[in-house]
Amino acid sequence: MRAIAAKLRRRCYKIVDLRQVEKRLGALPQGWDLADYEGDPDVIRKLVNQPGVALSPDDELRANVEDWEAPTSFTAKAPPEADLFQLIPDSGAWLRDLAHATSEEIGVAKDWPLLLILGAANLAICGAVELEVREGYREQAPLWILALGRPSERKSPVFSAITRPIRDWEKATGERLGRELAKYNARRSQLIKHLEKGEIGGNKEPKKQIPQRQLVEGLAESLSKWPELRCPILTITDTTAEALAEAMLHNGGVVGIVDDEGAAIAALLGRYSDDEPRVEIVNKGYTGTRVTIIRARRDPLIVDRPLVCQILTVQPAVLSDIVQNRSAVGRGFLARYLIIEPRSHIGLDKWDSNPVPPTMSERWAKLVLKLLDLPRPGRIVNAQDDARAKGMGIFSVLENDPPLVRSTIKARCIKLSARATKLAGEYYDREAKRMGDALDDVGWDGKSRGHIFRVALTLHMLVDGGDEIKEATMRAAIAWHPYLREHFMAALGNAIDSQAVHDAKRLLKKLRAQPDVIEFTRSQAYKWIENSAFREAAMLDPVLAELEERGYIRQASPGRSGPGRPPERYEVNPRLHLQDEPVKPAISKKASTGSAGSPSGSSGKRLQRKLVMPMKK
Repeated sequence: MRAIAAKLRRRCYKIVDLRQVEKRLGALPQGWDLADYEGDPDVIRKLVNQPGVALSPDDELRANVEDWEAPTSFTAKAPPEADLFQLIPDSGAWLRDLAHATSEEIGVAKDWPLLLILGAANLAICGAVELEVREGYREQAPLWILALGRPSERKSPVFSAITRPIRDWEKATGERLGRELAKYNARRSQLIKHLEKGEIGGNKEPKKQIPQRQLVEGLAESLSKWPELRCPILTITDTTAEALAEAMLHNGGVVGIVDDEGAAIAALLGRYSDDEPRVEIVNKGYTGTRVTIIRARRDPLIVDRPLVCQILTVQPAVLSDIVQNRSAVGRGFLARYLIIEPRSHIGLDKWDSNPVPPTMSERWAKLVLKLLDLPRPGRIVNAQDDARAKGMGIFSVLENDPPLVRSTIKARCIKLSARATKLAGEYYDREAKRMGDALDDVGWDGKSRGHIFRVALTLHMLVDGGDEIKEATMRAAIAWHPYLREHFMAALGNAIDSQAVHDAKRLLKKLRAQPDVIEFTRSQAYKWIENSAFREAAMLDPVLAELEERGYIRQASPGRSGPGRPPERYEVNPRLHLQDEPVKPAISKKASTGSAGSPSGSSGKRLQRKLVMPMKK
């Protein structure tokens, strides 16, 4: 009976529910043979549909789905592609063109250059400006950008193209300051040497011995004017927490973790500290709160205004490492990131793609250099330039004063225009109400308004640079909220998938590619997704259970009786091959649209379960 049913399906249908076919075949006269009725539409109608109804190919599929529910998708609706017209104000239209041209040349989604443009500009202005959202509420500049892409997504080329002006500026500044710092430190060492010997340096008269007390006082006074200065390093790729603090100390408090691999994340999560995350210092670099480190047999390390920006283009495994670290998640490390996972463009790059126009690349480089050269507190500058910037005149710098100093100028405060303030207030209250209804599990929603105000500050410095943020810029910044939230939730849902989920997706892909398969055994599935992790077919049970829970397959009744254990058989949901057949989303509509709520459904439950289960510390 089953053989006849399978034969009927192969000849007449792409897929058929065997139980329905067998039921109808059982009502036919004994000795009935399909060959006698091959091609007879009346027989087909009697077997799989009501008499008198013509069957189109889609009808043939749908005739057998009555007792199957729609399966539950593994992932939510794909997050949106970047809408450049919404996310960049009209005053920065050329930046839209830059993002589009870069994506066309390299063969990546527009999201990649867009986020990197935002990140590069944010690093350039970090420390130089801050935003006064309202009286008593200020936001610092740093943004943490984490763009995810699988191997071969051409992450490194787009990363290199957008961040090149920062590297060029850093190299040129290092060469210029290196020569000046060499002279500075030589004079400083000479002064210390003279003082330690009890000599008065620079005196043409016979050297006089200085009393011990006067020596100590003179040494202290001189060293206060000649502090240790090192050539600053703006961008780093790998560091430990305390090395990060030291880098901030020598760079006026500002450091950028800029990398296309993510080595620094592994270090912060505990690669050098027995898997114990060290995220406190980098977290302070997001908020700008004082860092004070005191260790035995070491000088105290104090950074009054630490600011850490991050621009990372990495593989999804990096996000998985963060999610699996319960301590880091619990300390708000994950919630500080703006995470995107652009749609794959693998295979869409072209040999003869149009390069970015040189004039556009030059304009971008000049803009980044201009932002990097903004006055910033703590930066090493020429003493006369610093005196001039403070309105003191160059003659206030005495002959024996050090030629280099750290700038003591204050960060420039940017405010919102009246219309931008109204828009920001409406957005602030609307998000507060939404968070009161439902809040995500990792804290991103709670920090989202701060993220958006920092995006507004960065966009303003990109397209305007005046003392007030305009309404159009604030509106563009607010448009980033649903875009960033949907990407964050989608990327987070993918990152928490277990190995069983990943293998279930592989098996599902095999089933989609074989529309003739309406039933299969566990042994067959084992051969389809042969994997070194599966030493025997029984180890496939969690994978099959995942597909069964989602409604893609179900266990079939034993196909035979007799001695021995019958093989475990599974039926395939015929809806799997209907192109326009709806599936249940893995995340509720509210969460997926970003309007309210948090992840729910099977994906959301796994997210909540994952974040409360014991994790790798």
